[in-house]
Amino acid sequence: MKRAICFVLSILLLISITGCLSKANVIKLSEGIEQEAPKRVKIDEPFIAAQQDFAMNLYRAEADRHSENFCLSPYSISVALSLAANGAEGETKAEFEDVLTGRIAIQDWNRYMYSYSKKQDSSLKSANSVWFDNGFKIKDDYLHRVVNSYGTDIFLANFHSSETVDSINNWVKESTNGKIENILEELHPNSQMYLANATVFSAKWTTTHKESDVKDEIFSSRSGKKSTVKMMYSKEKTYLKDDDAVGVIKELAGDCSFVALMPDENIDIKDYIKQLTAEKLRNILAKKESVNVNTGVPYFSTETDTQLKDSLTDIGIKSAFLEEKADFTGIADKKLFINNAQHKTRIYVDAYGIKAAASTGVEIITMGITPAPEKEVILNRPFIYFIMDSYNVPLFMGVVTEL
Repeated sequence: MKRAICFVLSILLLISITGCLSKANVIKLSEGIEQEAPKRVKIDEPFIAAQQDFAMNLYRAEADRHSENFCLSPYSISVALSLAANGAEGETKAEFEDVLTGRIAIQDWNRYMYSYSKKQDSSLKSANSVWFDNGFKIKDDYLHRVVNSYGTDIFLANFHSSETVDSINNWVKESTNGKIENILEELHPNSQMYLANATVFSAKWTTTHKESDVKDEIFSSRSGKKSTVKMMYSKEKTYLKDDDAVGVIKELAGDCSFVALMPDENIDIKDYIKQLTAEKLRNILAKKESVNVNTGVPYFSTETDTQLKDSLTDIGIKSAFLEEKADFTGIADKKLFINNAQHKTRIYVDAYGIKAAASTGVEIITMGITPAPEKEVILNRPFIYFIMDSYNVPLFMGVVTEL
């Protein structure tokens, strides 16, 4: 693999001399390079906790910057930052390991991330790319790490051409099945490199909703406005509760689930988010109760376009954004720093996704046991939601305050 990448890099001088890049604008260097897979490791508690901690710390920081509905994918963000972390050294690397990896060394984190990506079912798809400017001398060890551990596409491009922005946007659009467009408006005049992740999630409810299961109901928004929404009703099996909120887990096909928490009526949802740490979320999930839950989930869709620099700085990734302190000498022997980290997310929730379905329900009961009393969670006021995998790692998350 290293020989292959060294060969790819050796052609860069020829490209710059012949000028053929000016004609092609973008050249995919990773085409035909066989990935040398790292050794897989067990997905264990330190890795899961690191993912949860990063997700919840970023979630609380972002919540302060959005007055209404917002959503984000901590998984997509963590992958993109992992690409950057692989080129960090010194204080910058230490901050990535403190905030992103839970103090797991980057080389070990790469093995975790590779192993984790291979455990995901078909509902989650992710792609990565590294784009760098013609003439920028990138280290082959860095490319070796990001190609092997993250399956990254490598592109050489003319960063002074507007066509490169179009190429990056087209890559993101194609990698998200057209759901995310125009992640990038322009490149900074001094831009040398662009890292991109694209993540797509799609899954069907395990419950098939009949037309009679969907009813018009009133949703009471945080602003005080009341609106009529489509509410899909079902009977779920997992109830969540803490001192200030109730919640429910609604199962999705595959290894993932929709987790919702709705604060009590006298508690503002922003106040609740402020104290919702990863540890508290873990405790809520650990105390889940198996009981019939009469559940109502509204149809909703949310789109968010946010710059992450301030939130990432707030939670401790600071030097990476500072010209005088950033250390990315693992990428190139050149002074580099992160100019911006952009994130766009779209989420749609409804009762469909199944064009045709057949279901047979067989309920087996045993005599002599008193059934537990049913619970009820109707999400008819502001609530928090997560799409979690079987490890309880948040893949997507958000808050609904207005409908």
